[in-house]
Amino acid sequence: MQTLTKRSDIAKEFTWDLESIYPNNDAWENSFKKIEQRLPELEALKGTLAQSGQALLKVLQTRDELFEELETLYVYASMQQIVCIKGCLIVQCNCSYVLQPLFLTLNRKFWLCRKQLLIHL
Repeated sequence: MQTLTKRSDIAKEFTWDLESIYPNNDAWENSFKKIEQRLPELEALKGTLAQSGQALLKVLQTRDELFEELETLYVYASMQQIVCIKGCLIVQCNCSYVLQPLFLTLNRKFWLCRKQLLIHL
């Protein structure tokens, strides 16, 4: 029977470099909070989409910034979530579950923007 190598016994160059994404969990938490704090920006953009090309650009740039940061949060959380110890998979944290409500909130707010755009096309 083949046994799995403990993560602590694997050379660092063969493991994920989570520090290249966020230096530590506090940085991840800060990024999460920044996205939450930016949610009111979306409310301020509501109803502005069809005003001009610049307004549309602002909405799309805000969407891209927020989803890019959310994706980075998710990648970090996912990579950190599962750790192999003595051949068993254990959940280290539930960070990706914490992200789900934020993802749904962002999606819902941008869905309203898309709906507004379609009305004005």
